[in-house]
Amino acid sequence: GEPAAQPVPIDAFVANIAGATNEIEEKFFDPEVRIDGDIATVWTRYDFLVDKQSDHCGYDSFHLARMEDGWKITQVSDTQRRGAGCALDAIDLPPPTAADSAAIVTALQAVFDGMAARDSAQLANAFHPAVTFSPVLEGEPRFGDAGFFINMVKAAPYPIHERMDGPELRIH
Repeated sequence: GEPAAQPVPIDAFVANIAGATNEIEEKFFDPEVRIDGDIATVWTRYDFLVDKQSDHCGYDSFHLARMEDGWKITQVSDTQRRGAGCALDAIDLPPPTAADSAAIVTALQAVFDGMAARDSAQLANAFHPAVTFSPVLEGEPRFGDAGFFINMVKAAPYPIHERMDGPELRIH
């Protein structure tokens, strides 16, 4: 089918889980954790069970920021497969195609180019409407939307020249 990103407000997510009348369990497999200072990412395969039966599975991506009271999740994305696609060996997909890799690099490069040009429209066009940012600046996590990020870029007192050097792309 058509790709669809459907942002879910955190209060709706919490209400859905808290209001569940069935037994729910999410199992994680082979989590990959990366940390740099006060930010971290976790990429993990999962199986979501309802009453001990697989309901859906896929990959979860968590972004976290270290706060005074510990690590807090700032963003979550997941894929959701159903049915036979949830066999544990069925969700190990082949490497990304050259076309997927090129499209992903192009999307990132659009952000870098918009930053270098300090082009608000180009930057806004590069992001999903529900994007959030949680940079850690001078040890302080900050949170905002695309406008927050664009204003940071425009206010930077130095030239911005972001680039990728040999990106490693893995699509699961």
